[in-house]
Amino acid sequence: MSLAVLMPMTQLPPPGVALTGAIAVATLYIAMIVARIVIPAGRRRLMLLAAATLTIAATAVVTATVVASAATLD
Repeated sequence: MSLAVLMPMTQLPPPGVALTGAIAVATLYIAMIVARIVIPAGRRRLMLLAAATLTIAATAVVTATVVASAATLD
């Protein structure tokens, strides 16, 4: 979901911010898949996946806020 929001924002100023956020989110998604495969089921894997999910949400919100703020200033 957050990638669907960030990718269209790559056309807005400041240049590179939305793309950097999208790359960070995609990397976290890949890390979640790897963690799901590599780490055995249990509390450790659950905590890691929860932390990655919260980090994805925070990254998307901060990136969207920065891009939207810069777009309103122009």
